[in-house]
Amino acid sequence: MTGERVRPRRCRWLRGLVCGAAVGIIVMPLLAACGGSDAASVPTVPTVGRSSSAPSTSVAAVAPQPQTVEAARELLDKAIGRGAAGDHAGAWDLLVPEDQALIDRGDYVAYQRTCNADSPQGAPYEINDIRLEDPTTALAIVKVLGVSLPVHAFYRDGQWLTRLSDTNRNGVTVWTTARTCPTTNP
Repeated sequence: MTGERVRPRRCRWLRGLVCGAAVGIIVMPLLAACGGSDAASVPTVPTVGRSSSAPSTSVAAVAPQPQTVEAARELLDKAIGRGAAGDHAGAWDLLVPEDQALIDRGDYVAYQRTCNADSPQGAPYEINDIRLEDPTTALAIVKVLGVSLPVHAFYRDGQWLTRLSDTNRNGVTVWTTARTCPTTNP
């Protein structure tokens, strides 16, 4: 990692992803410590049937990722990139199972589109540093809008995944209960 050039990336929703309370916006996945996983030992992802317009119920096995800092960085870049592109369903796919259990994929997309529609377009970010805290937890320092924030990735069942921040977890809870956006002001 020493001597590696850190390039700014453009990201429409990153403030929502990593800034949380620091910049006063509801956040996307990442941040915070996590507990155990109820996921099956073989990770799966949904696939779409080719011969039908309806989604298929089949799942495809995913090859295990290495438990390295490079793989964790790759996951964080992927999560941020998906959110930046407005691919909230894709970002939901990268959440730890206990966060996915809080809100289904379609509701998560609706929540992000409704409650985070004012996220800044093209906010640059940098992953300034990343390290493994232990074999299953990576900590990155991400700088966005001039603020450096910690962002975690978690290794579960052979895959690096992200976790909702506390602010976003509260927002998801409000959304699933009342279908309203949480307020950031008391």
